[in-house]
Formats: sequence, structure tokens, C-alpha cells
Amino acid sequence: MPFIGHAYALKKDVLGFLGSQTSKHGDRFVYYVGIEPHLFLNDPLDVESVLTSTCFAKTGARAYRNLKLVLGEGVATSEGETWKLQRKTLQPAFHYSSIEAMVDRIVLKSSLFLANMPEYAIDIKQKMLEITMSIISSVLMSTDIDNHIKKTIEALSTIQICLTKRILYPLDIPLWVPTLTNLSLKRALNTFDEIIQVILANRNFLEEAPKDMLQLLIETYGNSNKSLIKDQIITMFIAGHETTANALTWALYTLSRDFELQEQLFNEYNEFSREFEYITIKNISRLPILKSVFNETLRLYPPVWMIIRYCIQDVDINGLTIPKGTTVTMSPYTLQRNPKIWENPDQFSSIRFKNPLSDFQKKSYIPFGLGPRQCIGKDLAQIESLIVLSKLLSNYVVFSENNTLIEPEPKVTLQPKKTVYLNFKRRA
Repeated sequence: MPFIGHAYALKKDVLGFLGSQTSKHGDRFVYYVGIEPHLFLNDPLDVESVLTSTCFAKTGARAYRNLKLVLGEGVATSEGETWKLQRKTLQPAFHYSSIEAMVDRIVLKSSLFLANMPEYAIDIKQKMLEITMSIISSVLMSTDIDNHIKKTIEALSTIQICLTKRILYPLDIPLWVPTLTNLSLKRALNTFDEIIQVILANRNFLEEAPKDMLQLLIETYGNSNKSLIKDQIITMFIAGHETTANALTWALYTLSRDFELQEQLFNEYNEFSREFEYITIKNISRLPILKSVFNETLRLYPPVWMIIRYCIQDVDINGLTIPKGTTVTMSPYTLQRNPKIWENPDQFSSIRFKNPLSDFQKKSYIPFGLGPRQCIGKDLAQIESLIVLSKLLSNYVVFSENNTLIEPEPKVTLQPKKTVYLNFKRRA
């Protein structure tokens, strides 16, 4: 349709659209957002080639132009030397030794938030957002924003909704145009600016600055580039807490439908806790069922459901010529459900990841991305999630009174389409 392209179909059901198009046209096809063509790739070799090539960048892609309205020059959206310096600056905060040092705070925060789960059904995503936000602010910024969590989550939710509308709308409307979406987005960004000021102010009250992510940023940029520090903080909240909260929500939703699996996890953790006090990177292999469940959750419900790159020079990818200026899209959601690669791809299997994956499956499993732009917080997200899940499952049985089937809804991240209400019954 002129000027609209496939925008209506994408807005109505983007996951269904991508699935139907791959069934019709295979793992390479073109679709349109407005008058702008997008090349979609769903073959693991094609995806690997794009994500590891220097011929593709984020800059130029329409979706990232919108993301930059929020994330600015943060590590998720910056390019070139700016990105290289940020990645180098942040890397020590996510080194194995740094994550090991965070474990006690992750355990403490998890224990505080999960100590007394109510007997009535609760919005589990809201609870997971609160936990992960408290953890991220503690381990990466050594600050406590628990009194500001509610309004911070509300602001982030508004940002997600507004960005999704802007990305799927066929025309780029400047932020200064007073549309309802733009006005809502601006208000949410102002709220988040206030939270960031609280975080930075809290740092001034510390007698000795801790060697956390925030301090690494301050030492690198000082007062010369405060906007870049702010960009990085909001990036970590969106990429570092919201994605983890979604993964935990999907994991608990899935487990609420399988009591036998919950018992297996309970017994596994009981045996583990006789030998170890905490879950760490070194002993994570001693929880094969829990690790497999979490990996399978990320396969079915990858929080980052779409990856976009912009071709900056003509290139040949596995016999396919991609001209400069092409927007290339890839979806971990569709790739990780590709029936050519995965057996019963839409079914949850708790043992799928207990056995070694084939080389082709390894290339097809990219919940944290691939190549040099792979998620910097991958290991932290995994440790944090397994600690939260183990705390819950060792103390409670999770169930749903209505057992409603929940479909995924792709916004900036992959979220449940309906509110997920779960009950928690304390174990004897």
C-alpha cells in the first residue's frame, strides 16, 4: 500500500506477520515500513554474517533513530569511537570477578523483596520490575532508589509504549511536534531525568566512591560529558533491568503451569545448597535443570525480539548481494522458533538445553545478540535471574488460579500481552 507498506500488518501482529512471511517466502524476504524497504533474514548463517561484519551499523536504521531519542549515545545505540570507548570503560564492571563481588547484594535484595509474598494473586511482572530495578541500581550504581521505583517503572513503561508507536508508524514525526505520543514521551523522559539526578546526588554523599559502573563513567567523563553519563544510566535501566524482568516473568509464568518441574527444581536447589551458599559463575553448572529452564525461556521469549542493522557499504552475504543503504532486520524470536532448526519449536522443553546443542542450533540461539555488539551484561543477567528464581522456587510453589494462556506482545522488548497474575504458596 503506498506510503504505508506493511505498517498496518506490522502494527496489528508483527510476530504473526514475520512468521507468515517466512512460511511463504523462506528465510529471506523484503517488507516495507512506509516507503522504506527492510530485508528480513531468518537463516542463522546470514544472521551471523551480518552481526559479525563491519559492513553494517546501527546508525541509519529508522528504529535506532527513535531509540536514540531516549538512549542518546549510550552503549546500545552509539557507534564508532564513542561506542569503543564506552565498551572499554564499562567492561570491568561486567567482568567475572566484578559479578562475583555483586552476588551478596543480589541475594540480599532478592531476599528482601521475596521474603513475604502475599497469598493473593499478584502482577508478577510488576514485582520482577521492582526487584531487578533495585538490584541494578545497587550493583551498578551503589545507590538505593527503592522509594522512587514506582514512578521510575511508570516512566519506563510510557517510554516503551511511545517508542513502539513511533517505530511502527510509517512516518518519522520530529519530537518537537506536539502529538500525544511525543508529549507523553517527553513527560516520561523528564521524570527519568529527575531519577538520574537523585542517583548522581547520592554519589556525592558517599565517603569513598565504590568501583562500580557509575564510578567508571564518572572517572572517564567527569564533568565534561554529563549527558553521556545520563545516557548510559538510562540504557542500563532499560537494557539491564527491564529485559531481565521480562525473562523472569516468562519463566515464572511457564513454571506456574508445571508443578512437576517445580519439584525437580526445588530438589535440585536443595542438593545444591548443601554444598554452596550462593549461585556464582563458577558453580552455575551444578544447577543444570534451572539453567536449562532459563535458557529455554530465553529461546521462546527473547526480551530483545528484533535486531536491526543498516548496510553502510555494498556487501555479499552468503551469495546475497546487499546494497548500501539497506535496512536489515533479524528476529531472535523467529530464528529461535525456526522449525528447520528446532524440534517442536513452539513447545517449552525443560531438557532441551541439558544436552549439547548442534552447531546450527548454537548459531540460532542469540537472546543476547551476537558479535562485538553482544549484550555486555549477559553474565550478570543470567546470575541475577537464577538467584531470583532459586529464591522463589525454594520457598514457594507458583501457580495461577485461572491458568490463562498469555501471548507475547512485542514492544521495544518482548512482553506479555496481558497482565500475568500468579499466586505463591509458601512451602512447609
